[in-house]
Amino acid sequence: MNDMLKGGPHMQTMKPARATASPSLGIAVAFLIAGLPIAWMMLG
Repeated sequence: MNDMLKGGPHMQTMKPARATASPSLGIAVAFLIAGLPIAWMMLG
């Protein structure tokens, strides 16, 4: 149970990091989706 209590603050500090990482990940995925047709046209 002590490990669970120790993990509490860690989870709270991880939440903002995940929140900031999520939009950048979404932007990366959006760029990938947008880049696929462009790459397809350049290769084609």
